[in-house]
Amino acid sequence: MMLFNILSLTLDDFIFNNGSMKSYLFILIFLVYSAICFYVSYRVWQTLPDIKIVKIGYVILAILLAFGYIFGVIFQSFIPLGVARVIEYVGSMWFIFLIYALISVVLIDIVRLFDHWLHVLPTGKSFGIFNLQQIAALCVLVVITTLFIAGYYRFTHPKTETLDIYIPQKSPNKEGVLNIAVASDLHLGSIIRKKTTQRFVETINNLNSDIILLVGDVINSDLRTLKEQELNIYLKELDAPLGVYSVLGNHEYISRDVNEAMKFLRSADIEVLKDDAIVVNHQIILIGRDDRTNHDRKSLKTLVDQIDNYNNLPIIVMDHQPYNLNEVIDGNITLSLSGHTHNGQIWPGNLIVRSMYELPYGYMKKGNSHFYVSSGLGLWGPPFRIGTQSEVVLIRMHFEK
Repeated sequence: MMLFNILSLTLDDFIFNNGSMKSYLFILIFLVYSAICFYVSYRVWQTLPDIKIVKIGYVILAILLAFGYIFGVIFQSFIPLGVARVIEYVGSMWFIFLIYALISVVLIDIVRLFDHWLHVLPTGKSFGIFNLQQIAALCVLVVITTLFIAGYYRFTHPKTETLDIYIPQKSPNKEGVLNIAVASDLHLGSIIRKKTTQRFVETINNLNSDIILLVGDVINSDLRTLKEQELNIYLKELDAPLGVYSVLGNHEYISRDVNEAMKFLRSADIEVLKDDAIVVNHQIILIGRDDRTNHDRKSLKTLVDQIDNYNNLPIIVMDHQPYNLNEVIDGNITLSLSGHTHNGQIWPGNLIVRSMYELPYGYMKKGNSHFYVSSGLGLWGPPFRIGTQSEVVLIRMHFEK
């Protein structure tokens, strides 16, 4: 999954910043990706019936699937939005299919290698109109289809993760509890459109929280499709007494016009905090860090130091990418919120992110600071969660009575 995600993310850099180090990374990954496509496609080609038109049609289809998405991104400015959406949807589905097809083909080839010496499998035997290779291919197709169906269900039925944390400060309100709704990685755009956006808004509002925090990547990439669908109208329905706040993620920067991305979010009555620290209704201090994509973003210490008498209130920091957790502890931050990882989104991606982050997903308390990294309400690419789960988070912050 990481290979295909990097391929997609570095494609923009290759097009718009040719000559940079990431461009060379894209070329390398593109070559590896092309080799994988050839390997999987050729092994499938071997199972096809020996009919010329079938094999020619398959080759054309394989080329379109493998490279259609890449060419679609390169020429996206010249493609109608409807066509661009189809290319993105089919292309990203192909990436996921390719992951499991590759795993399956490698396993099948390992079995064939062992059978070369052990001679366990029947040779030259047909089962009705299918031979052994074709039956293996059909079994792989059934398994992948089943995974897609289950993954779609896990995306369209997000769980509500409820977390209770207790802090030693006196309560700034009568109830003694502050209810915080947290959602990250909505990725609104060509694939996550009006109906899904409405569902996201309803899911978040159903938490009946005091404040709503959107922890980056609200936008997927192309602002054209958000404006065409007027998704800001639906986001305006987000409702909480203390307001709706957001920070920028790496995908807001991928949109190639971060100021326009911020303008879009603010048109939805979402307050965007870009290296800002504010006091919310005399109850909490909220710090919104710019995404680490901006190498010139302010340090957390700088943001904390600009607040007067900050020790009197709990401090919540939103930082899209969960790096440098010790910086949070050193800043005496009460609660740190992140997203970005999607918890890998597609197995075995969740295994990979565990090796990349100290906290790839979920809750942790370290020192006096509480941390939560969300798997995200939305996702990148096709609407599948395989081995992971979409979620919205309700954090109940309990104060001393």
